[in-house]
Amino acid sequence: AVAAFGLGLGNHLTIVGLLPGAVAYVLVRDRRVVTGRVIAAAGVVMLVCLAQYGFIVLRTYQGAPFLESSATTLSELVGVVTAERFANQRFAFSLSTLLTVQVPGVAEVIRRELGTGGVLLVAAGLIAAARRRNLAAGLIVAAAGGMLVMVVNLQGDANGFITPVMALVWPIAGCGLDAAARWLHSFRLVLGVEASGRSLPSLRGIRLNAGYGLLAAAMVIPITNLLANYYAADQSANTDEGRVL
Repeated sequence: AVAAFGLGLGNHLTIVGLLPGAVAYVLVRDRRVVTGRVIAAAGVVMLVCLAQYGFIVLRTYQGAPFLESSATTLSELVGVVTAERFANQRFAFSLSTLLTVQVPGVAEVIRRELGTGGVLLVAAGLIAAARRRNLAAGLIVAAAGGMLVMVVNLQGDANGFITPVMALVWPIAGCGLDAAARWLHSFRLVLGVEASGRSLPSLRGIRLNAGYGLLAAAMVIPITNLLANYYAADQSANTDEGRVL
């Protein structure tokens, strides 16, 4: 887990938002595993993973034909890693701006990505996780929350920033789908008898049909998103960059 986190640091520092939830999960689950040996090993792994940033220094000295950022010293490298040039676009918002602009804006992007069905499933997942005190689900919720704290404090491409958040939000929706399926399975319905003496459909049949209906409704969400995002992301007709290269 530490290695995966360390490698992720090479992509974007928003992954730091995972730390509070991860640390809390370990301490609540079994704090006895946090030994000096484990901490030392985790530190070594993190140093090895952070060494990937040395590639920037290497390519700078090699005179690479294209460098988005260059660094020849440790201080310059730290400036690149911490996105120093974007300092005025991160964690620079007042509380009023956060509550009235950033949070609503990011929430709207997430709502649009989830759709109405996804929002309902996420709400059901949160309720189910709280009622069942599901620690694993709690980890995912905390991780998503930590990432959201990072994202709302960044100004820029909200669609891009929420990508890792959505990877955490959808499993919560999965918890909601699971909770709905469990509820349908345990649902009890008193069946009457028609005047002619013929029995109404069996409880098992009603459960089965409801289950199929739930599955069909749930499948619409990823299929719709797949089609919408495919057409939005399809760059096969964009040959300008190829011509430039």
